[in-house]
Amino acid sequence: MAGLAAGCGRSTGAAGSGTYNVPAALKNYACPADANGVGAARSGPRTGERLQVATTVAPITSIVAEVAGDKADVRGVIPEGTDSHTFEPKPSVAETFSMADVVFVNGLHLAAPTKTLAARNVPK
Repeated sequence: MAGLAAGCGRSTGAAGSGTYNVPAALKNYACPADANGVGAARSGPRTGERLQVATTVAPITSIVAEVAGDKADVRGVIPEGTDSHTFEPKPSVAETFSMADVVFVNGLHLAAPTKTLAARNVPK
């Protein structure tokens, strides 16, 4: 995973460098993994591959999918209509995080358990 979102408000670098410029609309929701003490296991998509993006709640999934367009495969882990406060992640959520180049979460420390799960599933 090349990035873990944490609401740090920084872009993650230049395209082609293994990290990616985050559109201004999403800067408050994404930052590089290293800012959170999470090592990057992947350097991002290889040439010709689409960016793999994981998101938490449906509104963030919709926003990220609209901004990313055809440049990324966006997978939301909490289905639309599901209460995120009572959501119990399946083991497949850990796999989604481990395959992601970047993870977008809700800011304001509202997604601390999700960030912990993502950090624990960075491939070694």
